[in-house]
Amino acid sequence: MMKRNTRYSLLLLLWMSMLAVGVKAAEKVWFDGCHAVTYTVKGHTDPVVQVALGMFRDDMRQVTGLVPVAKRKGDIVICQQDAGNDGFCIFVRKGQIHVVGNSGRGTAYGILELSRMAGVSPWIWWGDIVPERKARLTLDEAFTTVQQPSVEYRGIFINDEDWSLRPWSCQTYEPGEEGVIGARTYRKVFELLLRLRGNALWPAMHEGTKAFFQVPGAREMADSCGITLGSSHCEPMLRNNVGEWDVEERGAYNFITNRQAVLDYWAERLQELQSKDQLFTIGMRGIHDGSMEGVSTMQEKTDGLQAVIDAQQELLRRYVSQDVSQVTQVFLPYKEVLEIYENGLRVPATATLMWCDDNYGYITRLSNAEEQRRPGGGGVYYHLSYWGRPHDYLWLTTTQLGFTTAEGQQLLVDYDRIVRQVSDAKRWVRPELRDAYFTAVEYPVRSAAAHARKLLLGSEEAYNEVHALTRRYNEEVAGGKWNRLMSDHPRNLPVYGAVEWGRSYCADVDQAPSTTTRHPIAFRNACDYNRAEGGAQPVQLLGHSMNAVALSKGGSLSYTFQTDSLGQAYLYTALIPTQPNDGGDLRYRVAIDGKPLADYSLKEPFRSERWKQNVLRGQVLHTTPVMLGKGTHTLTITALDDHIVVDQWAVYPTKQRSQYALF
Repeated sequence: MMKRNTRYSLLLLLWMSMLAVGVKAAEKVWFDGCHAVTYTVKGHTDPVVQVALGMFRDDMRQVTGLVPVAKRKGDIVICQQDAGNDGFCIFVRKGQIHVVGNSGRGTAYGILELSRMAGVSPWIWWGDIVPERKARLTLDEAFTTVQQPSVEYRGIFINDEDWSLRPWSCQTYEPGEEGVIGARTYRKVFELLLRLRGNALWPAMHEGTKAFFQVPGAREMADSCGITLGSSHCEPMLRNNVGEWDVEERGAYNFITNRQAVLDYWAERLQELQSKDQLFTIGMRGIHDGSMEGVSTMQEKTDGLQAVIDAQQELLRRYVSQDVSQVTQVFLPYKEVLEIYENGLRVPATATLMWCDDNYGYITRLSNAEEQRRPGGGGVYYHLSYWGRPHDYLWLTTTQLGFTTAEGQQLLVDYDRIVRQVSDAKRWVRPELRDAYFTAVEYPVRSAAAHARKLLLGSEEAYNEVHALTRRYNEEVAGGKWNRLMSDHPRNLPVYGAVEWGRSYCADVDQAPSTTTRHPIAFRNACDYNRAEGGAQPVQLLGHSMNAVALSKGGSLSYTFQTDSLGQAYLYTALIPTQPNDGGDLRYRVAIDGKPLADYSLKEPFRSERWKQNVLRGQVLHTTPVMLGKGTHTLTITALDDHIVVDQWAVYPTKQRSQYALF
């Protein structure tokens, strides 16, 4: 009987939905072009709801020209339920739009979803995205949306702030003490996080920046905006070591030789907070992202870090919660800490394992089947920019895994084409969005093109253009709102300096002796295979080929090529310098005409010299001696492990070859 009733119910719903086809649904008008948007807040709400309401009121003022009004029975009804997560729903019922959140943050997200539906970009303030004025705002009376996060903590780490955010904050947005990123600045960061459905922050922590907990009003601002605070991979227990550990007062930051002083230091912050609603990083590294002091061998490192983690559990139990399993802990196997973790380090099962990339976009590890069963779960720490060895990538762009095979002249031709497209598109941009277009599109494209001309042609004019564009960004956009935010020489690296007269990259390449030994006899991008077995997945914009091919274990790529009678030759294979994020190896095999020639591994110790060269080149190169006669040959590249990504290959008559690329 139950199955029969269910069937009839489904048929009834289907029949009702078919009747509705072709019938125009009624609309709920929440702005009619004349009267201000009205809203009602029911019951108790957290402070973050009031923050979101303030943002919503300002959004609606820009969209409608009128500031929303609170009424006893408004068109929008806002209600916070304390159901535990950050989800929300929006629906229309009895002539009112209902926004119901499962928490304060969830309610805030729901309110700001209405802003988005009215055409407001999350980057309205940070990107100067002026909303388009609307004469009418409506919702279908059958409208319903239910949204909730799939990741519990979602946030950002303000890093490398010394060349951008910090000078802008303390010298422009809220002038004051040098090195202070103020509470008003953090308020704007928190508002952006709310618009992007974020809820967590690792504050700025570099040398020269005042520690977050020492900035008046910063912590209170985070609380009011519903932001959960954490601290970076090298800052346990929410302490900012760079700004808060005084060596003269406390001694060495060494758990082995100065244990009690370190424990007291961590305990101070825990006593100050007296709250478990934060993200507590556990473990230990040096004061400023260096290796842990007082240990040298791998076993010493493992034993020392284990002692640290065990002691931290006692501190959390004493000062935060008797049930430590209810405290949100985060452990980051970053840099050498991954090796220590894999050497048998015991991490509490309720702590989140936050896996990291290798600083250049490739994830070093992810949770295996056993780790996926841990109650603490897993997470990812990923660099959108990086300051460190073997080279920074800051300024214009985030991690870009693609490279180009173009020689210098073709690169300039491509840049010139893109600059023209950007210039042509500008005429279609609304006048009030010209500043936004300049900062988000025109500045990075034109600056990158000019920077390339400077490097490749030794152009002083191009060097001056970069400076002129940067001055416009800082001094003219939005009336000088962003002055000191943009720098065209972060960390004063030589690459950003003035040209050395008479020298250029193109000159070095083009004037090199032209000999037959510099060019390959056979060359192919990985995507131009004749046959693929076991699955092959091209990845656009990846590698020198801009279309590298990913292989699963056992998969292979085959290529046919012709040669004259050569005898001794050299096969170069170029692969993407990925990481074995399953803890295994990265091996592949090369064979010609069915005969295996060699097996190679891409796996490298972190920060080894070869790893650095692979990063700078964007490729792992291996050279295989081969004997080739005249005729048709077949090269086969086979993945012996997962995560193998093939980029290019070439055959040279000698070991001498172009230093820029494989061809």
